[in-house]
Amino acid sequence: MPQKIENKDIFSGDFLQPQIKSFKEIIELIKLMESEMKDVLKVQQQLVKTSDKKSVEGLKKRQRAVQSVNQVSKEMLKLEKQRKVASSQLQLAETKEAKAVQATRIELARKKKAVKQEILAEKGLIGEYQKQSARLNDLRKKYKNLILVQGKETRATRKLRKEITTLDSRLKRVDASVGQFQRSVGNYGKAFGKVSGVLSRFGLAVGG
Repeated sequence: MPQKIENKDIFSGDFLQPQIKSFKEIIELIKLMESEMKDVLKVQQQLVKTSDKKSVEGLKKRQRAVQSVNQVSKEMLKLEKQRKVASSQLQLAETKEAKAVQATRIELARKKKAVKQEILAEKGLIGEYQKQSARLNDLRKKYKNLILVQGKETRATRKLRKEITTLDSRLKRVDASVGQFQRSVGNYGKAFGKVSGVLSRFGLAVGG
């Protein structure tokens, strides 16, 4: 009997959460250090302005304050650079997680549909023709996803394409035997033509 499909049976959509959490903590720490350094910078800049330029002690204080201002400014630039890098990595991790979650949902929907078809088949509510038609649609979707992910034809996609062609031909022969010709070669070509069209927009090509 078909088993119930759970989200966890595919993969966890929040597998990047520890990484995202770490980047957020780093960014907050950097912001805190930047805030503290700004306070130090203000104090030292004020000392530069108010120090006695006539006395030796005043000049020494001013010189130390200037050095401190320069050093703090350099450290602040380093922190800003580190914060930008961490923010960029955080955005990348969040984007990857969003894509992973979407992929999980798509795969879960596909598996649920497959389970539903299997249940119907077991109960004799759908025939072999409907079962094979559903299988052909699933194979085509799988093929398109593989092409888009891998960006080109591979041994796996060629094997899958052969399986699609074989099953499609079988169903066409069944259709023709009862005078139905809606499963034309043109329709099959359009299905793969759409994939090629999407790939071309990304500068990718499907090899032979």
